[in-house]
Amino acid sequence: MKKLNFTRLASPLLLTLVLLACSSNPIALFAKPTSTATLMFVTPTPTTTPATATFTPTPPPQPTATSTPTPAPLTVTDIFARVSPSVAFIQTPIGTGSGVLTEGGYVVTNAHVVWPFQEVRVVFPDGSEFRKAPVAHWDLLGDLAIIRLLHTSINPVALVDGEDLIIGSDVFLIGYPGEVEQFPQPTITRGLISRRREWEPIDMTYFQTDATIAGGQSGGVLVSKTGEVVGISGFSFTEAGFGLVASAADVLPRLQKLIDDEDIAGLGERWVPLEGGQQEYDFTLRHSWDTRTYVINEPIGTTVDLKVEGENDAGFGLIDVFGNTPLFVNEGVSGIETGSTTTEWAAPYFVLLAQSAEGPGEFHVSSNHLLIPYDDVDDGTHISIGQTGAASIDYPGDADYFVIDLDEGDTIDLAVDSILIDPVLSVGYLGAKAEEFISDDNSGGGFFGLNAALTYRAPHSGSYFIVVGDQLGYGIGGYFLTVAAAPLGAIPAALPPTPTSPEEPTTLGPNPTTPMKEYKSAQYPFTMQYPAQWAKQPQEEGMTAAYAQDSAGLFIAEEDLASLGAGDMTLEEYVEVVLFVMAQEFESFELISRQRIVTDQGLPVEVIVFSGGPGSIYKASRLVYVHENKVGFNATYLAPRAKYQELEALIDSSFSTFEIIE
Repeated sequence: MKKLNFTRLASPLLLTLVLLACSSNPIALFAKPTSTATLMFVTPTPTTTPATATFTPTPPPQPTATSTPTPAPLTVTDIFARVSPSVAFIQTPIGTGSGVLTEGGYVVTNAHVVWPFQEVRVVFPDGSEFRKAPVAHWDLLGDLAIIRLLHTSINPVALVDGEDLIIGSDVFLIGYPGEVEQFPQPTITRGLISRRREWEPIDMTYFQTDATIAGGQSGGVLVSKTGEVVGISGFSFTEAGFGLVASAADVLPRLQKLIDDEDIAGLGERWVPLEGGQQEYDFTLRHSWDTRTYVINEPIGTTVDLKVEGENDAGFGLIDVFGNTPLFVNEGVSGIETGSTTTEWAAPYFVLLAQSAEGPGEFHVSSNHLLIPYDDVDDGTHISIGQTGAASIDYPGDADYFVIDLDEGDTIDLAVDSILIDPVLSVGYLGAKAEEFISDDNSGGGFFGLNAALTYRAPHSGSYFIVVGDQLGYGIGGYFLTVAAAPLGAIPAALPPTPTSPEEPTTLGPNPTTPMKEYKSAQYPFTMQYPAQWAKQPQEEGMTAAYAQDSAGLFIAEEDLASLGAGDMTLEEYVEVVLFVMAQEFESFELISRQRIVTDQGLPVEVIVFSGGPGSIYKASRLVYVHENKVGFNATYLAPRAKYQELEALIDSSFSTFEIIE
């Protein structure tokens, strides 16, 4: 793992850069813990200055389409023959997708199919080709885009309200999944309407179907058995690949707004600048949350050299359109930072620069190629209690920060809602320690169960930062941020440290559904059960044993407390040592909670829940015990946040089995 040489808490934005550069090996991440979700965008398979923007109000609901009389059923062959000639193959320099020609010469597709390009290649089944078809507009909340075709003799299709279709109705997906040919033919897949789902913020209905969706199907169409186009496909849901398709009845009013040049999402176009720029810039970063972003748009195989000079400690990353970080540099605490890499995609790269200092710093950036300034209009926006508005993650690795003024004791509810990103939400202030910086990933439920939400109580009067990012690191798209006054008596996420001797310790219960196996210490009288299917791993230095399955791991360490030079220790004293070491070892250690637990044998143990820091994708639980004031025992479960949530009951069960054998 590349390390930030910061001497205090680094900004979450720079931590994002670090995480983008990290290994996903759970053993390697044990020393520095860092959610994966079952949701997949059906994306193509791969082939700043100070903000002045105001917070965007929530767009109002739009009128829906009127139902049309239901025609007679058709054969599958007839359905394909009727609709497929109007279904387009869309190709960008980084992948492919699908679209459908509608009235007025517009091809409708998903925004994530064409992003970040303003021109794409469009091909129809009859061989008609538009090599540089302009992307007219996109909707980064509803995940829609329209491509303008000036001249075509291909017959358009109408989008029809199909929300009167009952559950179990036959439907068909037509598009170009997994396509590799230059002039392909569309495919048709059959399925059923399994259920409907609603995303209330924009009044969008989605049909869930068991018709399988694969990469390249995004922007394709859902067709009823009467041959009517009733939806635009965009998401694959769960590992089974079930399709989620936006209802045409709700898509239509948003499309009409786009065609009329109206900003339906309230976000502006958010085009990625691909031209202009210069090779050198001087700029100021106002604090540790401030960043500067530039775009580099050069051909494949171009060597990019970057240099940043400044009085404060700065770091920078070069991020591609898939969220990979081929270049990350943060070597010193000040002075010059340099790096070089070679481009692998005919697509823009994003240069993200940040500093660790809380105060302002002057910097100079230079490159052997043009740097095109990218202005993130969300950063620095002031918001207030009682406000809901729209903003956007503009590129992979982007993290938006908002400023809110609070009085001491003010308690607020924060929530982020999106269908295009897996939002992570954080709150902090300049000078905050790691444990005072509060984050959340999936507590807000939402359409995919991935929304973020938390309650925060201001410890003092002043300005606070609310930061929103994408937990997966590669998502782009709009979201709604809501700030509300919390109800009287609401429990904030920012709680004082848990007392070392709670009056009523929690007792953990068994989890009989998972087969378990016994770990038994070779040196001390310790035993604990762990998942039987987890494989034993090579021991790293400082470990007694390690087990892992997929992306999750269990790491056990035992130590003679005399080796710490402090003689006998109580559990309370040892826990404080453990927390101190963790805070020193993990440069951005985040303490989520600590709790006194009683095992099945009646042993008092401490359970510490923590992560590698704000924005970290990994979460961990550590059981700590002291035997006869002389021997310390640590057992740590580590997993990506989504996986960790699945394992919580198992972790509790495992910890409850810790015993001392006579």
